[in-house]
Amino acid sequence: DDSVDLEKMKIQAAKEVAQSWAYWGAASHFDWSWMYPNAKKKVVAQRQAEKTTTSTSKPSSEVTTSTAPVDVNQLGILKATVSKYYGSFKGNYHRITDGEFAGNGTIRDGDKCVWWDDPKDVYFILDLGEVKQINGFHISNHNTDVYILECSVDGVNFSKMATIDKTWGRVGGYSNYRMETFSTVPSHKGYEPRINFSPVKARYVKIYATECKYCSLSEVQLLGY
Repeated sequence: DDSVDLEKMKIQAAKEVAQSWAYWGAASHFDWSWMYPNAKKKVVAQRQAEKTTTSTSKPSSEVTTSTAPVDVNQLGILKATVSKYYGSFKGNYHRITDGEFAGNGTIRDGDKCVWWDDPKDVYFILDLGEVKQINGFHISNHNTDVYILECSVDGVNFSKMATIDKTWGRVGGYSNYRMETFSTVPSHKGYEPRINFSPVKARYVKIYATECKYCSLSEVQLLGY
């Protein structure tokens, strides 16, 4: 009868709607079929996208700090310039870092030295250009005076690096002829084991005298890398 035909038409329409949804909707969003109506939402594509993102991300080394140990045995000559000086002295301050050492026993006011007689306010600051590893140094100075070396990272805050004492001199003779080279390096002929020095990272080195009769500097050569 008419009611039975109407019911059949409704059932057929419902099937067509279900089939359309299964093809265009559920299949693209669910692991769904007629045999497994309680299908779960698809996650394969999402997981694949996460995997791709992870594999193409930047290497973690960009945020990893270096833990390389300091090599205190590297003693290359570090290029330095006198970036600042103060006080009354004679001679060209560029001589302090020109690589030329006055000979032991030579006169303090020669052409390789700067010299002064009053330690008050006289100092020189050497600049390495950037922070370096300082593993040692050679210094040529008049051996009847006391010299202090200080180091700094920023050029403002300095800490003591070493002292060169007036009692260490091995070169004798007339007062003006007492230039001598001292070194922290055991293999150097001017090695002085009493220099209390430890390797340090710094950019600036300040040098001045605290006791001065015939103060003079010929060279301050910093070593490291």
